[in-house]
Amino acid sequence: MWAGDVDGDGRSEIAIVNATLSTVPILASTTIDARLAIVGVRTGGTPPTAPLLGPGPLEHVRVVAPGDQSMLPPDSTLKRIVMTAGKLIPAFVPETTAYTVVVPVATTTIRIRPFAAHPWSRITVGGSVVASGTLGPKLTLKLGANPVPIVVTDGGSTTTYDLAVVRATKPKVPTITKVTAPVGGLVRVYWKSAGDGGSPITGWVVQHRAKGTKPWTSVQIRRPDQAGYTISGLATGTTYEVRVVARNVVGVTASTVRSIAAR
Repeated sequence: MWAGDVDGDGRSEIAIVNATLSTVPILASTTIDARLAIVGVRTGGTPPTAPLLGPGPLEHVRVVAPGDQSMLPPDSTLKRIVMTAGKLIPAFVPETTAYTVVVPVATTTIRIRPFAAHPWSRITVGGSVVASGTLGPKLTLKLGANPVPIVVTDGGSTTTYDLAVVRATKPKVPTITKVTAPVGGLVRVYWKSAGDGGSPITGWVVQHRAKGTKPWTSVQIRRPDQAGYTISGLATGTTYEVRVVARNVVGVTASTVRSIAAR
C-alpha cells in the first residue's frame, strides 16, 4: 500500500493491488467487494465497509491488475530471507544488506527463499532468477566463506543483499610454542594456529590462573596475526597455568595448559 498523488491531479490516493481490473471508480456509498483484495483507498468522504484510512469522504478507488506497477513507487527491498540451514547474522531487517550465515561443516548445499516487499519484483539468488516466496536452486558450499548475492529489482530501483555462507568448524586446537618467566612477575606466552576450521581466526584469548585455583583471568586479543603476549603483575614464586583460546565465527577452542613459576 502506498499513499500519494500518483495521477498528477493534486489529490492523495492509494494504490490497490491483486485484482483483475485496471481501474474501477467507486462512489462513496458503494460497498467494496472484499474479493478484490483492496489494500487502500483514495482519501475523502465516508470510508467503505472496512475503514482503510480512518474517517473521511471517499472520492474513488482504483484497482490495479497483478503485475501493474504504474500506481506504486519502486521498492527493491526484501521482507524476509529463509534458508534451509543456518541463520542470518545479524537478524534480518530490510535496510541491512550484509549478512553472515554459519552452517556446520557437514552441510554441503543450501537453498534460499527470499520474500520481496513487492511480490512481482525480479529476484536473483546467486545469479539464478527466483520468484518471491519460493526456494532457489541448491547452492554448493565449499569449505570456508561462500558469497551469495541476492539482487532485487523493482522498477528503476535495485538492492543487493550480500550473504556470506560460512561452512566451517571451530578452530583447531592452537599450539603454545614457548612460555618464559622473565624476572619481575612476568610470563611470556607464544603460540601458533593449528588451523582455522574453514573460517578465518578473528582473535585470541590469553588466560592465566594460579595453579590449583579455578577462575581464569582473560585478556582479549583482537589481532588475528598476533602470536605472543606478556602477562604482568604476577606474584613471584607462584606457579601459574596459562592457555590460549582461538576464536572464529563458529566458536572457540582452547589450547592445552602449560605451567610456569613467576620470578
